[in-house]
Amino acid sequence: MAVLIKKGFDMKYEVHEIGSVKVVQSGEFQGNKYNSSVQFKAINVEQNIDPDLGIVDKEYIFSFKVYCKDEDLKQFNSWLRSLDTKTKPLVLTGTLPISQGKDTFSVTSYLNANDIMTLNGAVKTTK
Repeated sequence: MAVLIKKGFDMKYEVHEIGSVKVVQSGEFQGNKYNSSVQFKAINVEQNIDPDLGIVDKEYIFSFKVYCKDEDLKQFNSWLRSLDTKTKPLVLTGTLPISQGKDTFSVTSYLNANDIMTLNGAVKTTK
């Protein structure tokens, strides 16, 4: 889990449409412990004109990872799925995007589930 130790700038993200949501409980895999998290995707589609093909679409896929406590997973998952991001975007701050391959990037939130819900006007979960 990334911990911000010095803040010289912010990478603020506004998510206008949440795609798939993946919920992962804490656990251990091959001797490595990992924290629980909720991951969701947001996709931008850009149209370009190619002289040989005509109009072509290019997708940019961002995968956002938010850490939270196991006991908060269900509530945060439900809250995230119920958001109307068309009316008001989901706001969070996180790491610089890291390329995961062709047109896919990952971002880890500096805010945990409680922080994101509070920032976006929701009732806080447990601390």
